[in-house]
Amino acid sequence: MLSERIIYRRHANMDALMKLAGRPVFDGLQTEVWGSCLAVHDLPIEDYHSQPELSSSNERDRHKSLDLYRARHVEQTMKGLSTASTELGSDIHEWWEKQDDKLSWMTRAPADMLTPTGQIGKKAKEWAAENDISGRLVSENHYWKVLRIITALKANGRAMELLSQVESAEVSLFWEHFNGMMLRTRYDSSIGGGTWLDLKTSFCDDIDIDFPKSVHKFGYGRQEAFYRLAQEAAGMEANGLIFVVVQTQEPFQVRVRKLPEDYVSACRLSVLRSLDDIHLRTELEHWDSSSAEELQVLDMPRWT
Repeated sequence: MLSERIIYRRHANMDALMKLAGRPVFDGLQTEVWGSCLAVHDLPIEDYHSQPELSSSNERDRHKSLDLYRARHVEQTMKGLSTASTELGSDIHEWWEKQDDKLSWMTRAPADMLTPTGQIGKKAKEWAAENDISGRLVSENHYWKVLRIITALKANGRAMELLSQVESAEVSLFWEHFNGMMLRTRYDSSIGGGTWLDLKTSFCDDIDIDFPKSVHKFGYGRQEAFYRLAQEAAGMEANGLIFVVVQTQEPFQVRVRKLPEDYVSACRLSVLRSLDDIHLRTELEHWDSSSAEELQVLDMPRWT
């Protein structure tokens, strides 16, 4: 029986990778060739997101909706919005990467500079500008919530054991998919042996009940399948992801979870079809949805 595993060339197209490494945005950064990938260390997250190669989040947008993909990645009329939830997640990831217990990348605004609801507003921003504050400005409530989440992570022995095994973090990988598309991904941290850690923050009531729903809603199985393509292209074992999940509200649960292999395998097949669809539509410049103006009968869930 033919293996479903995609076998990449052992030797990369060095000329193409070196041309990629020559981008001005990579100047001064450590770049290496891993298998058929270009690995870029310490690339600022904003610069990573600005690169043109297709990412896992791009693919998941296509899976959700052709219209969403067209608006966000072709016409680029949709922009991501920063929310309190995304800022909290960014701060937890910052600590996970650097373990800076002093949270030195942020600055607490004085209480009398906050809005009546305790948030950062115009007054706080003016105070920061007048005092030449360089760290990211946060409220007292935000600061203490970050500390409490970090405390919860530290109290989970399994999570801390994995964190102690980290060999590299925040490495960006760029490679050519076998259909000719250029892809990119970025892992939170690697513990070696083809296993990457992925930290997830979850605003939920109970991780044990709600995280499986998040896996489906946010496409974490598709994310893992995409990351395994990167691991294969990099010439490493493709053991996928271990998820460290932390709750962002009381009681700040922490769980360490792995997705079932059969689920990831099914996601892989769907991701490969999706990548082929994006590639073909890009070549044809065809982004219209055939069902947009059709009258259709809804396919309702069984529970109705």
